[in-house]
Amino acid sequence: MNTHTVLLAAYGLWAIAAFPFAFPSPQGVGTGADSCPSEPLNNDTWIELDLDNYLMEAAHNITPTETNNVQALAQYFGAPNFFCGLDSFCNAGQPCLPVTTSAWYILVAIQNWNQYMNSLHTAVMFATSIMSLIIPQVVNDLNPPRKNRDTPMKNMVGLISLVLGFIPWSGEMAKFGEQISNARFSASHASGRMKPTVQPDKFMIWGDVAASLGELAQDYQRAVATELKRLLDSPIDAKDGLGGLLGGGGFLGIAQNFTQADLQERVTDVITRRSIALVLQEQKAFIWRYPNGCKDYGKADVMCVDDGDSIGGKAGYRLMKPDRFKPNNANSMEEAAGLLLGKYGMTKDELFMGPVRCFINNGRQQLADPFGDNLPTNKSVDCLFNLQICDKVRGLGERNVHVRGRKSIIENCRDQGLDV
Repeated sequence: MNTHTVLLAAYGLWAIAAFPFAFPSPQGVGTGADSCPSEPLNNDTWIELDLDNYLMEAAHNITPTETNNVQALAQYFGAPNFFCGLDSFCNAGQPCLPVTTSAWYILVAIQNWNQYMNSLHTAVMFATSIMSLIIPQVVNDLNPPRKNRDTPMKNMVGLISLVLGFIPWSGEMAKFGEQISNARFSASHASGRMKPTVQPDKFMIWGDVAASLGELAQDYQRAVATELKRLLDSPIDAKDGLGGLLGGGGFLGIAQNFTQADLQERVTDVITRRSIALVLQEQKAFIWRYPNGCKDYGKADVMCVDDGDSIGGKAGYRLMKPDRFKPNNANSMEEAAGLLLGKYGMTKDELFMGPVRCFINNGRQQLADPFGDNLPTNKSVDCLFNLQICDKVRGLGERNVHVRGRKSIIENCRDQGLDV
């Protein structure tokens, strides 16, 4: 049992060790449900039977109600006890028991969608709990922050969305994180309507991570619950109603069970790598490039590279941050770099050149974030770990560089627009 497993157990999370999804029983031989054999539960069946039109025609034949139009639809199909909602796991039963096969496919899709939404609601607590385990350790390792050091809460939303994006929502998924090309629903929905609005002046306090994330978890769960109720109450054929979400049959497929271990294995490294970047960004850490004469002498905070733009010899890249007491001085971060390369398993390429590539490949934008709220699942992708980039000469990544005048490193970097 690894450290995270022990800690998660201590948090009491084994109560959600597996999120339930629907598994309609297979058809056999005989009477009742067996007299109505069903086709495979996938989007091909949905499309072949033209269930989009079948659903819309049914929606047009029911009188919209102020609340729970899904239950009204189920009642029209002949299943008056089909109740969905938060902590309500509606059951489609079997074909012909009690509804026709076409209607049953639709109820199965609604059942899977409802259980997916319930799983999102529960998984938010898992996401914030594992973040509460990882982030304080990173903060303590990389120079414990002063009380006034914090980070915008919006930076945490991407980490929660990362975990939610791993939840298998439909289809015959061979492994988590795969995109199903012919489905209309994806993790973007979780980071769209089901993402809480975070005010720009709302921050996560590094010194009290658990409290900050607990508040964010409540906001996130409230957003999920609101979206679930909105879709249950909206007319089925509304422009942004459930009919459109079910379209194409993405939710008809049998969803897969998954466990905390499945999620933990896939998100821990990415959450850790992103958290390291946020802590270093808060300290205004940056990568300083000097064009020639690099010798690393085995130091963790220096990387020598023949990058094609060096002026004789190899260019040097160094991890630095502003001096806390002397505003125009910069200090090397050799101890922090050693931790990143040792304890956290980063390579020098990931530490130094990853942020440089991100800077150059995104129009020389400092701290470019091409992911938005949908973070990548690969911890080594450029821009996931990102720092400001400062060059001793003009035009990093460009030819015909022009050497700057005699200024301190910090003054030079400020001239280039860095926040240091």
